[in-house]
Parts: sequence; C-alpha cells; structure tokens
Amino acid sequence: MDANEFREALKHFASGVTIVTAADEEGNPLGATVSSFASLSLDPPLVLACLAERSRTVRAIRTRRAFAVHILDRSQHGLARLFATDHADKFEGASYRVNADGVPCLTDCRAVLECRLDGEYAGGDHLILVGRVEQARQSPEFEPLVYAERGFFGLGTRLVDN
Repeated sequence: MDANEFREALKHFASGVTIVTAADEEGNPLGATVSSFASLSLDPPLVLACLAERSRTVRAIRTRRAFAVHILDRSQHGLARLFATDHADKFEGASYRVNADGVPCLTDCRAVLECRLDGEYAGGDHLILVGRVEQARQSPEFEPLVYAERGFFGLGTRLVDN
C-alpha cells in the first residue's frame, strides 16, 4: 500500500490533539503536534506518544529522558498548526514554565502530563515513546480538540450513548 492511500484511509479516524514538548541539551524548548497519543496503563500511570524518529523533539526526549504532553482544547487549533510546522522557534510568544526536569510546559493548556521516559520502541519511521506520568494538572472542564478529515473540530459535550 502506498503512503497516500494509507493516509487517505486514516483521515476518517478522529483522534485527540496533543503537543509533546522537551528541551535539548542547552535547554532550548522543542515540541511537536502529536495525534498518535494514548493512555497505556493505570498502574503504573503510563502514556504513549508516537513521533517521527528523525525529529529534534525525539532527540531531546532521548537526551533529557523527560517530556510533557499537552492535551489541547478547541480554541488551540492555531497552536496545533504552529507546532506541526518546522518553524524555528515555536515557543516565541508562548507562555510556558520549565519543570524540575527542564521540560517546557505550556501554561495555557488545560491538561498537561509531565512524564519521564520509560521506554521506546521502533514503529517504522516513528518511535513509540512510553512515558511514566509524574505530574498531571488539568482544568475541570474544557472541550477537547479533535483531528479528522484533515481538519480540527471541537469534540462537543453532547453524550451520544452511555
């Protein structure tokens, strides 16, 4: 199967939108928009994120052994697009704090998971990074940002079935 055919088939699958951040050896903040993210385990608390193996963010995570995952809300589609680019300074004008591991954490995100690298696994041209969640902060309510059909949508709050 060719990549375009595969991409076309997957566009129908909706996924949440996150930004994964890390810092390089000099402390420069790096990050990437990631829709391949999932919870993995409750005990211990583990998540996984898949990033292009050649990305600078992956190199920084491997070096620092720590990263943060920011779960975006519907108002943050512009931030998602910015972090999906190869822009030199994605953090220019962004508000963030640096945690104890030296990882930049975006302060405008309503849900942030601060992780230590627990493992990594090859996945074609991507790397599957497993993070042990050390800290989690969240706002009580927000409407998650979702990516599908090559665009961003608000998830909404209407329950379909329970």
